[in-house]
Amino acid sequence: MIKTFKSKRLANFYFDGVKKGLHPEHSRRLERILDSIENATDIRNMRTSKRKPSHPGEILKELYLDAIGISITEFSKTLGVSRKAISAIVNEAYPMSKPFFCLIVPPFSEGVISP
Repeated sequence: MIKTFKSKRLANFYFDGVKKGLHPEHSRRLERILDSIENATDIRNMRTSKRKPSHPGEILKELYLDAIGISITEFSKTLGVSRKAISAIVNEAYPMSKPFFCLIVPPFSEGVISP
């Protein structure tokens, strides 16, 4: 249950329906978000987006491998892991485990792999 707001405009909108000071296009979306917060019984009920979460392999490929210009084969050799394992994660066929994540972080953070 929503009890207070830091923003007076948001409080006026929620409690009294006053749209003054809010962008007209935002009022419908704000209403949906505030309703979902008000009706949530658990933090998991507050998810308002219907977008599927990004797979870690997609992030690895787009933000790191493609950006740096390194191939899956080169990356697998640097890590000492099979190309097939890296490919399965990058192609979203296999989840990224915590041990694997801990394996791939050091080459990026220590500058072993850089643009």
